[in-house]
Amino acid sequence: MALTREQKDLRGRAKVLDVSVQIGKNGITDTVIEQINRQLDSRELVKIKALKSAVESSNIKEIVEKVVLKTDSALIDSIGFTFVIHRKKR
Repeated sequence: MALTREQKDLRGRAKVLDVSVQIGKNGITDTVIEQINRQLDSRELVKIKALKSAVESSNIKEIVEKVVLKTDSALIDSIGFTFVIHRKKR
């Protein structure tokens, strides 16, 4: 699959981002989704890390899919337990 210029740019910007949200043993709660939405509204690009305790109850693919669906965002990159999502400012 060929990446568009915008996707390449977003991936490049994502590499230098620090993790700003961690998903812990409670998984994807309403509070976590609210926090991610606030960050997406202010900065468009958010790096999220799922802790091992979160991945024990479900796999990382399920976590990523739920976050993307609940935040109406797009997955930019995923490596291990860390992933980056993007949503244009509304």
